Amino acid sequence: MTSKPSEMGASSIQIARRFRGPIDSGNGGYVAGRLAQWLSSSCEAVEVTLHAPPPLDTPLEVQRTGEEVVVVHAGQRIAVAKPAELPLTAPQPVPLTVARQAHAGYAGFIKHPLADCFVCGPDRVGGDGLRVFPGPVEGRGLVATTFTADSSLADQQDEMRVATEFVWAVLDCPSFFALRKSVVALLGRMTARIQRAPRVGEECVVVGFAGEQTGRKHKAGAGLYSAAGELLAVAEHVWIELKAHSA
Repeated sequence: MTSKPSEMGASSIQIARRFRGPIDSGNGGYVAGRLAQWLSSSCEAVEVTLHAPPPLDTPLEVQRTGEEVVVVHAGQRIAVAKPAELPLTAPQPVPLTVARQAHAGYAGFIKHPLADCFVCGPDRVGGDGLRVFPGPVEGRGLVATTFTADSSLADQQDEMRVATEFVWAVLDCPSFFALRKSVVALLGRMTARIQRAPRVGEECVVVGFAGEQTGRKHKAGAGLYSAAGELLAVAEHVWIELKAHSA
């Protein structure tokens, strides 16, 4: 659990090993959500660009430069957050029962490039990883699953609500599994808008959907919905396909 930066007076962040994506660096969505906290109260959406893998268990300096918030480590720019607009239209919600069924088709159960990922790694147990496993929805061209937050994901300022960094994290990996072909890619940029953080214990639906591809850049998106179909949060992503795996 984390507090808001303005309340901590913090000028640094540290990514605990629990929140890893690759084995030695932070999950991109979680890290983006941590950084977005410096801006989210003053703007509708936040765009976070990841320039280098965020190291774990290491103090990372946070700098304010105009409207931008920059994370720096050992003189290297790790990530930059800034206010943004997000005109992305989320798809129509997937019914809760359909999302539950889609879970069984999750491609990561067969082969996963980062099986220990905090968000989507099948090697993580409940209460530790988020275990967000989106599978294809027949006839919709997207992937979906369900997500229910436990108390370890609560906001320190409102223990009934999920902390915003975990909402960002939930929105991260589903868009990757919506890409139209099998790739190995890392998150390059994520822009998100949170309309309402879900409650702890509230079963939600997560969807991921693919966008256009330009070279090694894959655009995609994700949405988080209540069981009744209310849009809680939406995000747009740019995934960078690793050169060794590009077509």
